[in-house]
Amino acid sequence: MKKILLSFVILFSTGLLYSYNKLTVSDPRNSWNLQTGTIEEASLSVKPRGLYLEYGLYLTFSARGTNWYNSSDSLEIVLNFDLPANSMIIDSWLWIGDEISKAMILDKWTASSIYENIVKRRKDPSILTKMSDLQYELRIFPMAGNEKRKVKLTYLVPVTWNNDKIYAPIPNEILRSSKYDPSSLFVFAWENMGFLNPYISGVTNYQLADYSDPEFGEYKKAVIPLSAYQTPMSINFESTHTNGIFVSKCTHKNENYYQLAVFPDKLIDIQQKRKIAFLIDYDFTKSVSTKSQILNELKNKMLVNLNPADSFNILVSNFEIAKYSSGWVQATPENINNAFTYIEGKLGDISNLGSLLVNGINFNRNNGDNGKIFLLANSGQFDDYLIANNLMKDLLNLMASKVSFHIADFQSKFTYYQNVNGKNYSGNEYLYLNLSKLTYGSFTSVREGLEELQVINQAFSNLLGNFNSLDMHTKVSNGYCFGRMNIDNSNSFVSIDKPVMQVGKFLGVGSFEIEFSGQFDNGFFTTELTVESDDIVESDSTLAKIWAGNYIFNLESKNISNSTANDIIFKSIDARVLSLYTAFLCLEDSTFYCHNCKDETDLVAVDESGITKDSLLIYPNPFVDDLNVQIISSSPENIKSIKIYSLTGKIIYTFDTSQLLNREINTLHWDGKTDYGEYINAGIYILVFETQDGVINKKLLKT
Repeated sequence: MKKILLSFVILFSTGLLYSYNKLTVSDPRNSWNLQTGTIEEASLSVKPRGLYLEYGLYLTFSARGTNWYNSSDSLEIVLNFDLPANSMIIDSWLWIGDEISKAMILDKWTASSIYENIVKRRKDPSILTKMSDLQYELRIFPMAGNEKRKVKLTYLVPVTWNNDKIYAPIPNEILRSSKYDPSSLFVFAWENMGFLNPYISGVTNYQLADYSDPEFGEYKKAVIPLSAYQTPMSINFESTHTNGIFVSKCTHKNENYYQLAVFPDKLIDIQQKRKIAFLIDYDFTKSVSTKSQILNELKNKMLVNLNPADSFNILVSNFEIAKYSSGWVQATPENINNAFTYIEGKLGDISNLGSLLVNGINFNRNNGDNGKIFLLANSGQFDDYLIANNLMKDLLNLMASKVSFHIADFQSKFTYYQNVNGKNYSGNEYLYLNLSKLTYGSFTSVREGLEELQVINQAFSNLLGNFNSLDMHTKVSNGYCFGRMNIDNSNSFVSIDKPVMQVGKFLGVGSFEIEFSGQFDNGFFTTELTVESDDIVESDSTLAKIWAGNYIFNLESKNISNSTANDIIFKSIDARVLSLYTAFLCLEDSTFYCHNCKDETDLVAVDESGITKDSLLIYPNPFVDDLNVQIISSSPENIKSIKIYSLTGKIIYTFDTSQLLNREINTLHWDGKTDYGEYINAGIYILVFETQDGVINKKLLKT
């Protein structure tokens, strides 16, 4: 066994060192002829699980647009895709006719052997493997040239968490691997564990409308058209856990698990003095936001987050670089307002990024060399990695000592991609990412699914300060904790307003006691916290998978011995969490058919079957005063009327459909008044949406 396992480790531990998204179809008998496949349909289900979101990604593949179109063709589908760091795949389904084959999990060597033998016999399997930390591969066989194959990938994505919300990126890069894009992406979301009111953010925000189903319960849904999901988007949930700490627990297979998030800035009073040089570079062709919007957002962040103990200066791009002051300025509200009044007319419409960076470094060096630089930019002229490398070299040589760069990239238009070592970089992303890493700073971009103005907010939080040398010791009042693992390298450089997140196991009962200590700048701190049993949120068995996944990550990051590989395989199979040494295998075998598996894409047919059918989303519902009606229609001119009725059949309000523009999505607003200008009473009302194809009724609840 040891001899076999040794060769197995050598074969699979090397993995791919880069990531990309690519969909191909081919005939295994002529595997040299690779052609791009198509994703015909796509849906995403989302459920909060605490420190992670659980995604269910449904994809339907075809060979449309290739040379294969006959029923006699036996094709193999290969999807190579990447997921965010620390994600973990926990299940795989393959549709065989109308049946769902639920994957079994095996060691990769056994699963690969079974798959290859089945491919030779022309039967139905799929195999899902992890190729590297970020990269995965799904193979399906066979698919006739005129056929479609449907799969579901279930995985956990770590959240980004600030005080009032959690969010994670939508996997639209996977959809963009398709030859022909799906006409829309259906998103279904369930509220859970105190994470409520989901919405989708990106260049355009999408609310999710309320629905109810006897099998799936209360859920929310949105239909994202092709035009929207071409740019980065994220799904957000509002968090009710805003008091500085979140703890949840579960019991699974007679073992107790916990997860927690601690916000240092909520629990520790740290006085600090900061010096920040704000550099602003703007190209009017690269963004939807105006200069005034960008400047106002930055000014508001400075007014809220800086205090008179801090110092600042502002430098802006133009043909010549303009700066507010030749030295540091005290960050009083008066000085901040005066600075923006001065620079408002100085910021140009065309980028001069190179000169701006040089001036910013020189200003810091000539004024004590003890400040940070916050770069707010949307230009893309350094998209060639060779030019970017030379620029970084010159900038580092200018620094007497490294000044940390915190960069907010809000370029959302006319981005061009460049592939470097198998990874795609957009615009100046390669420059910004590496410059921030080399100077121990941070990088935030719209490609994280943020709106342009949200990028400023996120980047500002990274700027405020970092904890380092953090230590968090947990225990229960009548017992102890063990198997602790911090998520996202939280033992070093944690942003002041970001949580320290941990998973672990425990024995015993009672309250959770947490000792939290570390270093901020040159000061040390320590504090003790107690979370009573009634304040601990109950989780389901997904928490056991979260712990197992992080345990596997830690083992995979070490030098792999036979013993370590065996440990990874055992834990991966036991917890059904994919690893570098295991695979999910679906078979055409009734033994593995899952008759209890719930296909969430059944919800696609509720009220709307696609972007081409007239439909509408209503939010918020229930509502207090105001209501929005989002209309999705390929032909707005075919809409006859939209009216609100009382339960007695009386017309309460008639929308003016002449306001509808000739575009796929329109949004109408209602202020809760009747046609006669009177406020309606609380109660139930019916919205009737009439088109040439039929009528849709929606129930409204006024509270």
